[in-house]
Amino acid sequence: IPANDDASKSIEKILGIVADAVSEGLSTRQSEKEAANKGKEEATTETAAPEAPAVEASAVETAPEAPAAESTDTPAEA
Repeated sequence: IPANDDASKSIEKILGIVADAVSEGLSTRQSEKEAANKGKEEATTETAAPEAPAVEASAVETAPEAPAAESTDTPAEA
């Protein structure tokens, strides 16, 4: 950028333009991040699996208890 780098007004003008560009870039970047996060949240809620319905304890069937095994041990004869 051709300018008189010894003049304070010239330096002030150039730095003002640079500062405005940086500020604009930061605000654009922030709004893009917010839009991306919003899109991710919407996609997550749309594709999330529905919750399974609650099952009452009385409706749950339990397996029957196994019968007690008979002992096959025979007493040792002396």
